[in-house]
Amino acid sequence: MPDLKEAVKRILPERKKTPPIISPAADAQRRLDMPCHVRNRRNEWRRWMSSCTTKQFESSEHPYFRHCGPTAITNMILTLNRRYHILTRSAVENGVKGREKGRTGGELPKKGLVWYFPAAAKVFERVSRVGMRRGIYWNTDILHTFGGTYDILTGVYIKACFRELGIEGFSVSRRLGSGPEDYLEALQEGSILYLQLHHDSCYGNHHVICYGAVEVESMDHRHHRIYLEIADGWARETRYLAVEDMSFTHFYAVRAKNG
Repeated sequence: MPDLKEAVKRILPERKKTPPIISPAADAQRRLDMPCHVRNRRNEWRRWMSSCTTKQFESSEHPYFRHCGPTAITNMILTLNRRYHILTRSAVENGVKGREKGRTGGELPKKGLVWYFPAAAKVFERVSRVGMRRGIYWNTDILHTFGGTYDILTGVYIKACFRELGIEGFSVSRRLGSGPEDYLEALQEGSILYLQLHHDSCYGNHHVICYGAVEVESMDHRHHRIYLEIADGWARETRYLAVEDMSFTHFYAVRAKNG
């Protein structure tokens, strides 16, 4: 009987990986073969950014596989909580069955309510359970190919996690990413972006959170490149995506309705 793993490799051949982008200016300089500099940055989430990694959740109470989706949603929720103080202890610990109502996005806690900053692992456990319960996140890794979060149901997943944690006052919209202007427009609106990468030269099929964008310009002012500032779920440090490398795809924009 032929080896199933080798058969899958023949059908889905591995592509040569490129390293993650650490410096947009250095990456643009490599591509253009001329000096480049950062012309403009936009990231209104910098003070509150969460950059948890999949690795830090691998030693949680239960083993997890292909969990970039739950990790990305966890980073999103932690970031929103740092800015808007939307989480409560009972919602994180008990979920939908025993939660007290969370605060509405864009509003400070009312008098008498305490700001709550839970451990990242607690939020991740709640998020991953929501995904598994609804059949959106499959906690498996068959032949390093099958498992993880269903792309088409990601919006449903984000909204389900918000309901589970009593989070209200945020819009979750599905957008089409066909060029830099689509991402820049969503960031200009004050959104956090949930990106679904497909066949990326560095990340393969992977889910990440985008907080901002960087414009890089060549020294002769003739060339411009846009890079997205992301929490890639692999490193605690900020990483970047070159928009010109991103395939035609959908993404999700999450923002406070009154913020």
